[in-house]
Order: sequence, then C-alpha cells, then structure tokens
Amino acid sequence: MKNKRGTLNISIEAIVIVVIAMTILGLALGFVKGLFGDIIDVSDTAFTKMSEDLTTNLATSDAPLLFSNTKLSIDRGDDSLQGFGVRNDGSSKLSYGVKFETFQCPEDAKEETGSCPDITPWFNYLNGDEQYNVKAAERQTSKVQITVPKTGVTPGLYLLKISAYTGSWPEGGECSGDESCNAFGQTELFLTIA
Repeated sequence: MKNKRGTLNISIEAIVIVVIAMTILGLALGFVKGLFGDIIDVSDTAFTKMSEDLTTNLATSDAPLLFSNTKLSIDRGDDSLQGFGVRNDGSSKLSYGVKFETFQCPEDAKEETGSCPDITPWFNYLNGDEQYNVKAAERQTSKVQITVPKTGVTPGLYLLKISAYTGSWPEGGECSGDESCNAFGQTELFLTIA
C-alpha cells in the first residue's frame, strides 16, 4: 500500500509544479505584452503629433510633398520614426509612390564607381509605384521608420532627394516628367549619421 500512496504523492506534486509554472509564465507574458503595448502607444502618439504638424504645414505651404524634418541626426544602430505628407489639389484620387535617393554622401562612403551607396533599405515604408492613395482635395500623412545599421556605415552627412511621383519609376533612372513617370513633389533631407 505504501508504494501506491508514494506514487500518488509524486503525481500531485508534479501537477502542483506544472500549475505554478503555468501561472508564472502567464504573468510574465502579460507583463511583456503590457511593456510592448506601452512602447507602441508612445510611437503612435509621437506619429499622431507629427501627422498633425505635417497636415497643418501642407495646408499653409505651396509644396505638395513635405517630410517631417529637413535635418535629422541618427546614431549608427539607432532608428527614428519620421513621416511625410502629400497634398492632392486635383479633382480626382491620386495614386502615387515615394522614392528616396542619395545624391551626396561622405567621400569615404562612395563606392568604386564614385556613386553613393544605396541606403534606401534603411527606410521602412511602402516602397514602389502607386503604393499610396489620397482622395481629391485632401492631405495624407504616412510613417517612415529609418533604421541605421550598427556596422558597415560610414558616419557623416548624407543628402537625399525625396520624390512623390505618379506612374512607374524607371529602374536605375530618373523620372522623366511625362505620363510614364511624373515627380509632382520633391523635398530634401539632410541626414547626419554619427
């Protein structure tokens, strides 16, 4: 009889340990979810303020494209939430794309061809032709998350041209301004990498 009672006690102890472990795991997951939820709320609040500023600036500016900052400094390995705004003065929906192009960079960053490296992978947004739509006579803002890699990046000043365009951007070329690709708005970004 003692053997049966011992086996039963081990089973009850195992069940109690499993229940305690599941409770602790549940509490830990709840804490982590709450922590990340707060981080997301902060970034949404920051973008809401940025979006309001862009919308106001689009209403008072003649420019159809604005970026949240014209001068920006980011350390290697860090990121920055930014945004751009587009105004549609037309009488129909506007489908457009946005392109970031580096036209000047530190001498040490230039490739063997003498051109600046492609840093567009640092910019997280809907990249491609006609990814965005804005209704007639309205303004629209969108997020851009800029993430600078920690290694393999030359510090210094990078000058970028940001273009909003309709049609299809030619592979490796410039937007010609005709029906196939019309850059209707451009602005510049002075990006300092520390």
